[in-house]
Amino acid sequence: NSSLKTIRINAPWLNPPVIINQIEGIALNGTWAVTGTASKLAVNNTNFAQGAGSLQFDVTTGTGGINNSTMNAVDLSAVVDQSSLFVWVYVPTGASLTSVQLLWGSDSSNYYDRTVTQTQQATAFVNGWNLCQFQWSGATVVGTPDPSAIAYAEIVLDVSAGMTACKVN
Repeated sequence: NSSLKTIRINAPWLNPPVIINQIEGIALNGTWAVTGTASKLAVNNTNFAQGAGSLQFDVTTGTGGINNSTMNAVDLSAVVDQSSLFVWVYVPTGASLTSVQLLWGSDSSNYYDRTVTQTQQATAFVNGWNLCQFQWSGATVVGTPDPSAIAYAEIVLDVSAGMTACKVN
């Protein structure tokens, strides 16, 4: 950093995580809707990674997922390019999941875009829950998103074969 040796400490008690959206209810903190080849959006209160539920949907071959353009705005201006966003994704067939894309920003015209092809632990997607990490640094910028007012999110699954009961949390 500036030609000086430094060490960074991950101390969650100093900088606690910021929850943008729990993704556990269709109309909790904005309204979630299906996009692309996704269908049958529902709440699943029995299979979830955290909180009290997850959002479940089916997806056919191609790209499909969920989005929310009406959630409460969150100020992330202090952590631009210095943080990662995390999303839990459940798929019944990990080998059919090609990638997971996360879009986050001010609205559907002004956002950051990042796609991952493996889990947060740098392993292949598995059957069941996969923790996906989206590093802010290096994300594609579309339009002029305002990091002090993140009010839009979209999670897109790219699948090589249709799957039922995919979940996001």
